Amino acid sequence: TFIPYGHAFLQYISSEEHKSPLDFFSWHSYSEVDEVLRQEDYCRRLLDKYGYGDTEDILNEWNPYHTAENRSTPAAAANALAIMLAMQKKPVGVMCYYDARIATSPYGGMFNPDTWNPYLTYYAFMSFNRAYVLGNEVATASDNDKVFVLGATNGKKNVLLLANISDKPIEAELDLTGADLSDHEILMIDSVYHYSPTGKQIADGKLILPANSCVEIRL
Repeated sequence: TFIPYGHAFLQYISSEEHKSPLDFFSWHSYSEVDEVLRQEDYCRRLLDKYGYGDTEDILNEWNPYHTAENRSTPAAAANALAIMLAMQKKPVGVMCYYDARIATSPYGGMFNPDTWNPYLTYYAFMSFNRAYVLGNEVATASDNDKVFVLGATNGKKNVLLLANISDKPIEAELDLTGADLSDHEILMIDSVYHYSPTGKQIADGKLILPANSCVEIRL
């Protein structure tokens, strides 16, 4: 239903009869990261097809783990961070997580409505903000489809974020050429750590990423 409607709508407004401008194109997704990436690619192809290639696309509702059974889990946090890290490399203009209210909600994924305490996903957003405020993205890539990565710097401070969405630990081999590792700190979000320092260090370029975890390396 949604895809035929999207085509029909864009065909109608882009026709010779109308030639309507399109300020933005918004869409929703409650899928996990791989599917969200496919949806973003499809969205861009759809806009290109009808002559709206320069139109901003806005993912104005997203939340991969929104049920009462899984919203408090490390997997919820890891998948939320993975989506943010992956979509940072895509042309999507704005992403709006749904939702962050401190109240009973079918989709509330950041706060426990009974205690008002943060769920782990809240800390995933704190970690992404650490990169955001530094202001400049650093080129990064992952050769593991279960590990997502993003780097940022302000010229003095640096951070590397990783999200492991596998239900098993993964040994990451990190190529940090040019990085000063003499004074680095590693924080994690998983079943043990709640966005807290771990005392762990990168050894010989390697670091164990716990199952369903978010890892922040401050350099």
